[in-house]
Amino acid sequence: MASHKRKFFKKGQTAPEKRWRRQEQAIRNEERQQERMLKKVPSLGHLTHFATTVFNAPNREGKVEAAIATCQMLSSHAVPALDDLAHSNILTILVESLGQENPLLQLEAANAVKDIAYASPEHSLQIATSGAVPLLAELIVSPYYKVCEQAVCALVNIIAESPSLRDFIVNHGVVEKLIYLLGHNEIIVQKSALLCLANIATGSDEQIQVLLNHNVMSCMPALLSHSKESVRCEALWFLFKIASGNAMQKQAVVDAGLLPKVAENLRIGRAALKTPGFLTICVLAINSNRNFLLSLIRLCVIPGLCDLLGCQDDTTVTYYVLFLLGLMLGVDASYAEEVAGIIQFSEGLRKIQALLNHADVDVHQLARQLIWQYFSDNASNGTQI
Repeated sequence: MASHKRKFFKKGQTAPEKRWRRQEQAIRNEERQQERMLKKVPSLGHLTHFATTVFNAPNREGKVEAAIATCQMLSSHAVPALDDLAHSNILTILVESLGQENPLLQLEAANAVKDIAYASPEHSLQIATSGAVPLLAELIVSPYYKVCEQAVCALVNIIAESPSLRDFIVNHGVVEKLIYLLGHNEIIVQKSALLCLANIATGSDEQIQVLLNHNVMSCMPALLSHSKESVRCEALWFLFKIASGNAMQKQAVVDAGLLPKVAENLRIGRAALKTPGFLTICVLAINSNRNFLLSLIRLCVIPGLCDLLGCQDDTTVTYYVLFLLGLMLGVDASYAEEVAGIIQFSEGLRKIQALLNHADVDVHQLARQLIWQYFSDNASNGTQI
């Protein structure tokens, strides 16, 4: 069990993250394939024609109009090849458009940059080296929320496709601005800012610490209590990234007093909320002390954990739900009967018994161990150990 624990909670990509990232990459590849089938890739000649129209415009108004048309063309077509983007000077037009004092042009340019950055790591790197990042960093605090949201999404795609650019983007002062956006009136902006911050937090402990140093945790209570479930879900995923850091960063989550909010979402939320809520609690619980585990019991997280056993097809998550239930059952002999009763009342015992036939050896062995050690009287009625 210890080896699984080390493997699962090693900083970087945990086993569930690797699975989810593989699924996300598969979805991205499918989307790109569908885009190539549905959208025509503009030729070098086509790109050059649009670029020439912009550069040869007779006045400022004509230049802006031609630049908007160019950005819209890029957004409505499949992303061009890297060489074609470079040789046509299209990226120069996009970067210049980001810096213009025209909200519509900024919006269309940020949208085009977002799409290009999403195409591949190489496209993302080309966007970053073109000079777009400093301008995007300015646009994320635009008074026009649609411009703001598209600029944030462009940064999200740059980081997602080229994780090595995290420090480069952080060094342009985006963290403080993104944290400010967590209190934005528009939900779409809040979610985009959370996603961008989560992408930054997926990096090193040093990058997580930058977020903590900017007091990001002070924004979490309101986000975890947000009326929109989608915002709470993004907030929980972000919190999981922070909790996956070093010991001091885990403690920062606890010290911020967020466990009751996490537990509430785990207890009453739907599956989309339960998974990140569980993962956050789980990374905090590993190697934690007795008082922390007792606080989880008092926060009534057990029913939510039992719910996960019935709705998860992810073997790793199932294993660690069992692992966490085992930690709470064994934290104190005087609490074992109470915890076992809560698990049984929450239909957790029935679900654990069903896992005795699980295809994964680790899962069914841990389920067998829990039943034998804590539910032997219950299990003897109709269940063979």
